[in-house]
Amino acid sequence: MAGSKFIDANFTNANLSRANFDYGFLRQTILEGVDLREAHVAEVDLSGANLKGANLQNAFLLGAGLIEANLEGANLERTNLVEANLEGAYVRGSSIHEA
Repeated sequence: MAGSKFIDANFTNANLSRANFDYGFLRQTILEGVDLREAHVAEVDLSGANLKGANLQNAFLLGAGLIEANLEGANLERTNLVEANLEGAYVRGSSIHEA
């Protein structure tokens, strides 16, 4: 799914572990409770996305745009966030151990 474009899509509670969304567009997508463990989400536009309670453990978000994304309660343990843009993102209750 690398390079895929989704706008306002709903993936609530989907299992997308190890999926490859690199260089994609997931703006304002609903990803609440989604399993994205070990997924590749590099350089993806996730602006305004709802990732509340999502599991992003060991995910690769290098350079991802998470501007104003909702990451409340998300698991970001050991997630690669190098150069990710979290401007205005809501991260209350998120686990960022070793991120």
